[in-house]
Amino acid sequence: MTTITFLLYQSGYITIKDYDSERRTLGDWMIAE
Repeated sequence: MTTITFLLYQSGYITIKDYDSERRTLGDWMIAE
């Protein structure tokens, strides 16, 4: 997951529903940070 994608997700541009399939990736990204 790129930082740009994360910022879009955080800003609400990408909704939780749209990103549901990538939830594990989001968790991994946050852990990596």
